[in-house]
Amino acid sequence: MKLIRMIVAVVLFLSMMQIPYNALFAEENNYALAYFQHPQEIDTYKQYQPNILEIYSDHVLCKLSKPLEDYLQTNDIFYQTIGDITRFHFDQYEFSSNSQKDVLYPAKFTEELSKLSFAEPAIYLLQFIGPVKTSWIELLKSYNIELYMQLDNYAYLTKGRGIDMHNLKTLSFIRSTGLFPPSLKIPEIALSMDQEELINIDVNVSNDFDIEIFQKYFRHSSEQTLHTAFSGRQYLRLIDVPVRKLTMLSYYPSVILITPYIPMEPMNAEAAKVVGIRGDFDENILTDDIPTGLRGEGEIVGVADTGLSTGDPLTIHPAFTAPTFSDKVVGTYPLGLWGDYHGHGTHVSGTVLGTGVGHSSGTLRFRGMAPEAKLVIQNFLGNQAMYQPIPTIFQESYNAGSRVHNNSWGSPDYYGTYDTRASECDEWVWNHKDMSIIKSAGNDRDNWYAYFGDPFHRSLGGISAAKNLIVLGASQNDYPNDIHPCYYQRMANFSSIGPTHDNRIKPDVVAPGMWLVSTKIAS
Repeated sequence: MKLIRMIVAVVLFLSMMQIPYNALFAEENNYALAYFQHPQEIDTYKQYQPNILEIYSDHVLCKLSKPLEDYLQTNDIFYQTIGDITRFHFDQYEFSSNSQKDVLYPAKFTEELSKLSFAEPAIYLLQFIGPVKTSWIELLKSYNIELYMQLDNYAYLTKGRGIDMHNLKTLSFIRSTGLFPPSLKIPEIALSMDQEELINIDVNVSNDFDIEIFQKYFRHSSEQTLHTAFSGRQYLRLIDVPVRKLTMLSYYPSVILITPYIPMEPMNAEAAKVVGIRGDFDENILTDDIPTGLRGEGEIVGVADTGLSTGDPLTIHPAFTAPTFSDKVVGTYPLGLWGDYHGHGTHVSGTVLGTGVGHSSGTLRFRGMAPEAKLVIQNFLGNQAMYQPIPTIFQESYNAGSRVHNNSWGSPDYYGTYDTRASECDEWVWNHKDMSIIKSAGNDRDNWYAYFGDPFHRSLGGISAAKNLIVLGASQNDYPNDIHPCYYQRMANFSSIGPTHDNRIKPDVVAPGMWLVSTKIAS
């Protein structure tokens, strides 16, 4: 009798959690991308149907079975395992699907979802079976479906009506669709705040967003509402919003996600030797000191930071004249506001491409990493309201000619979360593949450990969880010192590290971030 009660309890528990009973006994879902060199090789895979889910230009998406894996290994066919792609995540929550292509949710969202209408437009979860083809996106447009934020395992947030999303289930490349719980749009930090507290927020909205209709609905002060458009998308920033109104905001059909708005902050001659650019005698060890060595000649680098030196070409630090200011600095933004109010931007710019002129110990020893590169400087941190969303910084520098862009700033707020800002940056880089964006990992490792007690010290802030940015951490330096020993093979104790919330390794690379000598505002 006790055994029967246990079995009944297990079945009831599984039904409450919306987990198929046979999931307990299902074999592990392990998928792979198997590559081929010639189209005729595709025929060899047909014997393993239905394991082959989709055929691409040079690979197939397949569900690995023991016979198929043996075949790939025996025939020396390269394949990349991508794990169980039937499940995807948002924050700490995991979602899956059933055979009817419905999204299966954690039990806590059951009541909330039961109150939503499928007749009205809303934000939806949409998961593809695998890597997304351009033809699929074009077909979705005929259903008036546009993809917004990307999640993991080929899942996205999108907007649509229930009937349209239901019709998508007839498409072979759709794995599942389902409503996005409005409560997940609200930032976690707001849950611990008093209902009458005020919060500054960025609101990610759909392309059909109408600011006038929204103002009638939400009734927020126009002086505290910043509405901008960039690259075909709309962005909304709201200042001093009572926390109690976030639930109302989350149910607005054009609101995709709500994130706290936190202003960005700055993050900061042995370094050239440590990273393998120049040796003890200033020789270029990357190219054996060939005259046309890697010193940045012909490159334009953008630096978004606190500005540059005095903001006056006549009194600028001499490390930014080669031989004149206009020869070295080819772009200054915003117009008339590019002077350094802090000192950080001048320091970073000198580290990147300063000529070394102006130091009493001589020019060669204190040159930047790429001393012959030219500079586009942006006082972003002193004028953040002018740059919304973040990719407007990249676009401005790109238009001025830069193809490498440095961002040594961030905000200690997201603990490795892949948020809308990171997604926006990833999308911009994807559409500008000739631009490399460098982003600092952050300086908050020990601070976040103190707050959360996380043994991994995960502490990536701001947009440092982005996938298409090159995220740079700080190592120590080659600086012998009896009081403060410094070892370039070790990470700096303050440097933020991953993994990200979806377990990607960050930072991507590290370079010296301690005991750096660089330029200051005045010579």
